[in-house]
Amino acid sequence: IIFTIVIWTFGEMIFFPASAALAAELAPTKRRGEYMGYFQMIFSGSFALGPWLGTIVYQNYGAVILWTGCFFAGLISLVGVLNIPEKN
Repeated sequence: IIFTIVIWTFGEMIFFPASAALAAELAPTKRRGEYMGYFQMIFSGSFALGPWLGTIVYQNYGAVILWTGCFFAGLISLVGVLNIPEKN
């Protein structure tokens, strides 16, 4: 368990700053603050709603539906990340 927590923590330490930097980099220069505000709002909203929604789905539909939904949400996210345009 401790090893998993260490790996998870290092993943967060790499992911969070990198995702914020990517959002800032992709934003037009004059709208960077607006983009970062939207990015943070969506990110915070997902942290607030995710556990609540996951609990509701688990309670009403079971673990198979919950984790299958998480898997497909992850696939959709993967497709989205792979299609992020590169900014020259």
